Amino acid sequence: MDVHHAVRDIGEWIQSYYNTPPSAQWWITAL
Repeated sequence: MDVHHAVRDIGEWIQSYYNTPPSAQWWITAL
């Protein structure tokens, strides 16, 4: 995976993080 592309995707994930169910927030925290 392209790291730069991954970082960009993570940025979009952060924007929608607060709209993510708690059951999925653990995945982000585990990173």
